Amino acid sequence: ADEVDEFRLRFTANGYAPAESRTFRKEEGQIEYDIKLARAKPEARNELSGVVLRPDGRPLEGADVTLTYLFGGKERLPTAHVEDGKLRPNQEQAAAKTDARGRFRVAPSHDPKENPCALVVVHPECYAQVPFAAFEMDSTITTQPWGRIEGTVRIGGKPASAVAIWYGTERPISLGPLAYFAGTAMTDDQGRFVVPFAAAGDVRVSLKREGDLFTGTLAE
Repeated sequence: ADEVDEFRLRFTANGYAPAESRTFRKEEGQIEYDIKLARAKPEARNELSGVVLRPDGRPLEGADVTLTYLFGGKERLPTAHVEDGKLRPNQEQAAAKTDARGRFRVAPSHDPKENPCALVVVHPECYAQVPFAAFEMDSTITTQPWGRIEGTVRIGGKPASAVAIWYGTERPISLGPLAYFAGTAMTDDQGRFVVPFAAAGDVRVSLKREGDLFTGTLAE
């Protein structure tokens, strides 16, 4: 890539108005730069609000709610990554916690009407992902229980103990904006493993031991 002679920084934070720095030039070397963000006015924050329910219809407290945008493209909009049932922090798109009544308010980093996105809910007991168009019609999100992946690993016909298992969801762009779910597990002395935080859909399961790689696909 061509070397950049000058650049500016843009700062964003949930609940604050965006701000831009002055122009920096490469010959300035190492510098310190302080910036103060102003709180966004309520009407300008364009927050999304809704309610999250458990699979049985009760309010879900303590769940993380965020947005995930269409993967790929020139703009590289933020996408949600969930590892072992936990939402990975993302400085580009803030997450909100649901309260005791399951309510939440989250500010999109990009206009959801102009950028395809989905709302993602993550909790130790359940999860959900809802396209923004569906959320506009009904702001109540009902979660579903986590799935499980169970299996046995054999190498050369013998159980493979103490090997690492990895799984990750397949995310074709044709399916629209989706979160990326991944997880890990270790096999026991009988080669058995369990991945307790699996999302519904197509996933890829793999292991690697002494240079050997095994992959498979599990359908929803």
